[in-house]
Amino acid sequence: MYEAADNALWASLMIGDNPQAARKRYELAIKRAESLGFVYRPLAEILTAEPLETIL
Repeated sequence: MYEAADNALWASLMIGDNPQAARKRYELAIKRAESLGFVYRPLAEILTAEPLETIL
């Protein structure tokens, strides 16, 4: 879900859509993913915080 939201944001920006509207759609998609229980964590954070067994 996060990847799809990110892809949609960049696609909108690349074709010249209104940046504020594109950002708002992105924020709504992120909130929707979070409401479904998904949590975004950067890879660097995961690699330093989680044991290898959890990652794999």
